[in-house]
Amino acid sequence: MWAYRQPGAFFPFRRSALGMQREFAICSLSSHLSLKNLCQVSAKHVLRPGALSSRICRLHVLMAPPAHRGEDARSLTEPLSSRGAVDGPENAVEQALLSTLEMESQLEVQLRQLEGELMRVQLQTSSQVDGAREELQESRQKVALLEAIVSALRERLRREEDRNAALEAAVEAGRVELARSEAERRELQQRIAGLRSELVEAQTKLSVALRRAADLETRVVRLAQQNASLALRVGELEEQMRERASTAERAAEAARERLRALEAAADEDQLLIAKLQAQIAEREAQLTLLRDGESELQEVLERSKAAAAQLGELLTARDAELQRLRDQLAEAELHGSQELEELRQQMVALKAARDEEAARLEGQLKVAFMKVDEAGRSASEREQAHRGELEELRLQLQDAKLRAEQSSARRVAEVSELRSALEQQVGVARQEALDARTQLATVKEQLDGVLSEEFLQLLEEELRISVIQGHKSDSAAAAAAGSASSSRRTAQQSQQQQQFEQELRGLESREAALRRQSESLSAELTELQSAAVSRLGPALVARAQELEGTAGRYRQVLRDRQAMKDEQGAARASQQLEAVNSELGSLYRLVMSAEARDRERAARAELQGRELELRTLMEKRAQLLEQQLLQQQQQPPQQKGASVASPASSGQAKRLRQAVNARVRVLVWEREQQLMQQAATREQQLQAQLQARLAESRDAQQRELKAVQETVAQQMRLMESSWKGQLDAFTRSLQEAATEKERLAVQAVAATGQVRQQLTELETLRRELAGAQAAVVALRRAAEDSHVTAAQQSAAAAKEVQKLRAQVQQLQITID
Repeated sequence: MWAYRQPGAFFPFRRSALGMQREFAICSLSSHLSLKNLCQVSAKHVLRPGALSSRICRLHVLMAPPAHRGEDARSLTEPLSSRGAVDGPENAVEQALLSTLEMESQLEVQLRQLEGELMRVQLQTSSQVDGAREELQESRQKVALLEAIVSALRERLRREEDRNAALEAAVEAGRVELARSEAERRELQQRIAGLRSELVEAQTKLSVALRRAADLETRVVRLAQQNASLALRVGELEEQMRERASTAERAAEAARERLRALEAAADEDQLLIAKLQAQIAEREAQLTLLRDGESELQEVLERSKAAAAQLGELLTARDAELQRLRDQLAEAELHGSQELEELRQQMVALKAARDEEAARLEGQLKVAFMKVDEAGRSASEREQAHRGELEELRLQLQDAKLRAEQSSARRVAEVSELRSALEQQVGVARQEALDARTQLATVKEQLDGVLSEEFLQLLEEELRISVIQGHKSDSAAAAAAGSASSSRRTAQQSQQQQQFEQELRGLESREAALRRQSESLSAELTELQSAAVSRLGPALVARAQELEGTAGRYRQVLRDRQAMKDEQGAARASQQLEAVNSELGSLYRLVMSAEARDRERAARAELQGRELELRTLMEKRAQLLEQQLLQQQQQPPQQKGASVASPASSGQAKRLRQAVNARVRVLVWEREQQLMQQAATREQQLQAQLQARLAESRDAQQRELKAVQETVAQQMRLMESSWKGQLDAFTRSLQEAATEKERLAVQAVAATGQVRQQLTELETLRRELAGAQAAVVALRRAAEDSHVTAAQQSAAAAKEVQKLRAQVQQLQITID
């Protein structure tokens, strides 16, 4: 029983096995009930209640909690007071005993307060000692981790030294290669000297060809002058032919007009003859009928004679005009035939001379073209040989650059591997911090469960039921019902707690599996990117390093925002990190093969899905923890009513619980802040080590690459400057020869075009002369036709005149 006064009796949360709380409380209650019954029996049946009853009462009061000692003392002394009323002589002794018990209860209350203070101090010191031990253990783990990192860095330094030795061997091999390229350069210089001599010979041949081309140009100029003179002569002849043709056309038009006039006159004569015949017929009819119009017939005869004389004069004038036209046509035909013959002879002679000159010029041009083509082919062959040698040297230079870039890419890949290893270590440290935080939250929940409202209300209710059960037997059923309901609530709470723990363990196992999958996918992506780094150039490698540094900063910002529970900041940081990762992935995919690109995209998509699922699980777990905390903090209405019903009995327990809860929250918050600070410090140290290592590797790589590039670039500049000068001179000479060849070809084409144009003009003149001849022949035929027609008309007119004369004579004879 005296062990009940030990500190562990009222502070069971210091025990490691928290499952003993309920059993310990039940044991305390059972001992309390047995002492109470013993005191009642002693008060009723013992003659000296001040002896055994006072001791038992004192022990019971001392064993009771401070908040119930006054009530228990009063309940236990009630039988003594009733017994004192019966036993009158001992009333004063009992009153003194009661006053002594009350004083003793007050002293015990003070003693319990002092013991509570002592226990709080012990709790603080024990928590501090535990924290110090945990810090010492974490510091030892950090020391072990730092030792492992230092050993890894030493191993890395040894490998770097081995690589430096290999690079020195490669540099030595490069020097040997440069000596060999110097020897090849000397050979190339000798070849270039030979090519220069060949170029001089080609230039001499080209000068000879140019002189011949100049002679051809002078001949072409002379031919052009002759062609110009011939063109002038042909123009004059054409003008003369046009004048003669116009003259012949005018004469033919005049002849046609005269013929039309003669035809009109003949038609008038025929009309007049017809009229005369009609008049003669009328006169004959009149003469046959009347035979008295002799005077009129004489007049008619005179008129017909005059008309016949006019017709004769017209016919003689028309015959003379026709004869003159015939003479003019014969003279024009004779002159035109002579000129045509002369023009034909000149055209034949000019055509023969031009054909001969064109054939000679074409032969010379063919010979010149063959020589120029031969010189161009030889020059192009020499240029191709030079280009092949230059291309071979460029390939050698590219191989050297590629080897340097590959070595730098290998170093970058190693640095990225080191970075991934450090990031994995950082992730492990963060996981450890998260586990410690989870353990702290679990301890906090357990402490909240121990000192929660439910447990204290349950304890107060059981004490109240146990006290009331001794005085009122009718309240036993209610107490049993209350204990049953409290037991049911406790069973429900334990079942809910078990479900919560099972769900939480399921989420933790799923989260661990997702983390392992994410780490494997990250390792696969790192391998793919490391394989792609060797194909990147220096500029792309620098860009990739910059993007990786930016991604690391965004990851740190994202972790800070998640730790601070800043959802907006975390969302922004997540978007920025996704953008940087996308750009970095596209940079690596530029140099990946198709299969590696597909694998990288699939792994990245799967990794994003796993990260999203992991984030969702973490949010769900946080919601579950918050929900459990809210359920623990909320008080049921029945317990609230019970607490309101008995404020005096639960006031001190409530204050104690509030103080303990406040202190526990402060300690948990301080521990969380300390763990977060330690994790941040550790991550910063790892990041600083990583950045320092990256900076050292980058500086060494840049120095080596810069030295190699400067050496190779200097040698290439020297070789390219010499080769460029030689190639420029040779190219200029070839361009000059090609230009001269093109100029000669253009001149030859122009001369050929001029000759062809002149031949075309001569053919046109020939066609025009043939047309003029055909026109003259047509005019001649028309003139002959018109002459024949005029002769026929004149013959017919003469016949008509003869007929008229015969008729006149017959009329005269008839009249006579």
